[in-house]
Amino acid sequence: METTSVSCFIKNIFMEFSTAQLIFHFKKGISNLLVFACFCLLPGILAAQQNCPAPSIATVSEVTDSSAVLNWANVGAADFYMVEYGPAGFPLGAGVSVETQASIFTFQNLNPCVAYEAYIFTVCGPGALSSPFGPFSFQTDYVHQGDTCTYVLEFFDGFGDGWNSAALTLDHNGVTTEYTMPPGDSMTVFEFEALSNLPIGFSYSPGFFDFEVSYNIVDPNGLTIFSDGPNPATGHVFTTVACATCPVPLNVEMSDVNATSAELSWDVFPGSTGNFRIEYGPMGFTLGIGTVLSVGDSLSTVRLAGLEENTWYNAYILLDCGTEQSKAVGPVVFQTRWLVDVGVSGITEPDPENFCNLSAEQTITVDLTNFGELPQTLFEFYFAVNGEVASIPVPQDGLFTGVVGKDSTQNISFETTADLSEFGIYVIEAWTEHEDDSDAGNDTFRIEILNAFPKPIMEDFEDGALPEGWATEEFINVYAPGSHGNQTWVAGDNLFFGDTSFNLSSQRVGPVFIGDTLSFDYRYVEWGDNSIPTQLSPGDMLEVQISDDCEETYQTVLTINSDNHVPTTDMATRLVPLDGFDGLPIHIRFLASYGEVDTADYWIDLDNINLSGCPVTFASIVEESGTLPGEQSGSVSIAPSFGTAPYTFDWSIGGSDTGEAGTLEELPTGEYFVEITDANGCAETVAFGIGTLVAVDETEGVENISLFPNPTAGMATLDVNLAKPMDIQARVLNLNGQVVFESAEANALSLRKQIDLSGQPAGLYILQVVAEGKPHYAKLMVAR
Repeated sequence: METTSVSCFIKNIFMEFSTAQLIFHFKKGISNLLVFACFCLLPGILAAQQNCPAPSIATVSEVTDSSAVLNWANVGAADFYMVEYGPAGFPLGAGVSVETQASIFTFQNLNPCVAYEAYIFTVCGPGALSSPFGPFSFQTDYVHQGDTCTYVLEFFDGFGDGWNSAALTLDHNGVTTEYTMPPGDSMTVFEFEALSNLPIGFSYSPGFFDFEVSYNIVDPNGLTIFSDGPNPATGHVFTTVACATCPVPLNVEMSDVNATSAELSWDVFPGSTGNFRIEYGPMGFTLGIGTVLSVGDSLSTVRLAGLEENTWYNAYILLDCGTEQSKAVGPVVFQTRWLVDVGVSGITEPDPENFCNLSAEQTITVDLTNFGELPQTLFEFYFAVNGEVASIPVPQDGLFTGVVGKDSTQNISFETTADLSEFGIYVIEAWTEHEDDSDAGNDTFRIEILNAFPKPIMEDFEDGALPEGWATEEFINVYAPGSHGNQTWVAGDNLFFGDTSFNLSSQRVGPVFIGDTLSFDYRYVEWGDNSIPTQLSPGDMLEVQISDDCEETYQTVLTINSDNHVPTTDMATRLVPLDGFDGLPIHIRFLASYGEVDTADYWIDLDNINLSGCPVTFASIVEESGTLPGEQSGSVSIAPSFGTAPYTFDWSIGGSDTGEAGTLEELPTGEYFVEITDANGCAETVAFGIGTLVAVDETEGVENISLFPNPTAGMATLDVNLAKPMDIQARVLNLNGQVVFESAEANALSLRKQIDLSGQPAGLYILQVVAEGKPHYAKLMVAR
């Protein structure tokens, strides 16, 4: 592998020059160079949100059937504000955005009886945008044009003590009402006033004695239209339309969504006559300006055509009965898919749960999924292990020649294998490459396999639980100090004639080498009086066992029994040399057995289970920052992933640090190394290089770029404003150089996109914005 440091000036979101270093690691042996790692250090990005605070207080008032008022506390640093709103649950970036100078905004041309959400952003200057404040929820009014009618709810309790926390909940016209029977009653009747032609949904939540509970729902004509109990069904149980003369359609949903069309479906309420009127348009559109379709009452589906790919839409439907119309049902919110969108949706071989059987010629098998509308063929797919891209001889391998249809998945294995025979962590990534693919965010799938936990093990159970990967058959297996005379947290069990064995096994660890030792503390004390040490009887024993074949077999390396156990209430330490397992990963098992005296009743405790030795590597995370020309302003930060803290960092230019991580600053251009030593004396040398920063021109035509929130748990919003209409592209790359998000607009004045990295691992990502061929970079951190 060759490493080349290329450093540059780049422009941060304040439109001021900042220094950053781009470090490219190029892999040889493949047809195209892959950018493996790119660190872009922009200290101003996080400061943008810190210096531009969001409002702290906001309220919604004066809500009507078509308007509402949003007020918020003024922010002193604000130049102006941006409000984004849409139907409840809309994704940020897909709603309606407006700007306002004042800390108040009036929503106009809203649709009646719709739940909305709104967010507020403070804009403090070019590129200085706060994190979103919200959502603020409200529902517009609905002016009912029809009659009302009365439904009766009859509640019964077989024991006569009420419903004991059970309840029947009604959802009608956006209002939820809960009904229950008070204590001491055996029958209760409620009346419910309903608005005609609107649906009523009924849901039942259970109580303590549901076998006593039953109920009836009686319509305005005195007919029982639904009854249930004893032991009524729970959850949503029934829906009807109140005193129907022109009933709304029910269960409206998108049944099929494509790139340029979608299908809306619904259930026709019995007795409906007239035409169904469907109106659809972009997210947040006002009824009356959308595209309108009309179909007869015999139909329950309609095709919505003329849509744009990867775009959010709303749809409404009502029944036109001639002399009256039902309420419009909606909005149904949906997003069209891409025409061309294919990616790896899974890695099925190797299986992370089957980590013991990895080989030097391991087959890699992946799921190729067509997320888009059009069938796909003749696209390439690749894999990498721990950042090393496999040398796949396309087209002999890595070229998909079959056909994968919409929403279909093909399971396929690479002919090229991977060497997974060493012990440690493997990060396997697989991805597709298709020149017309529109969404790079779902191209890549990633798994991690740990086939041997690195040494050392130092387990004292002080976190009150078994470590991940350890196993036992006992339901309660870790005991707090003082539970039975124990001074510390311990793993253990009470053995007697009703519980005659205890086992505890570790995860796979290693490899171990000559000189590595297993040590542990143990003790036996009486159950009835913990101050009395247990005299082991024949058959009472504790066996320490080792497996070097992934628990297929175990061999006993130490037996403690009545011949060699010294009774004491104190913990005793035993040592087990592991020279016989040199070069192998092992499982450790403790097996305690109950003896021949069936009146014995005692505790077996284990603590401080330690396996000495050093990890094969510290797997240190190294972050380097370059220096300005002629200066000594470079820096490096190194954080080991394995080993035992604290670490000592002895730098090749002199000096040392001690702590969780090491940092060295004021470095000139050059190659360096550091020797890292952990608390157990394990050592490793890590090399690093510092490059020189050079200047490049400001991105021409870009007025400001904002990226928020940053860091993010998965979702971030990108805002780009341009000085003039131009072609613009934005993409996000992971540290393997793979594109995980991509978007483009032609002849645009702005670009606003929601970046979804929720399916990507935590870490550093690089944003690249290209306007008229000139790139702009920023870093995006995913932190969870």
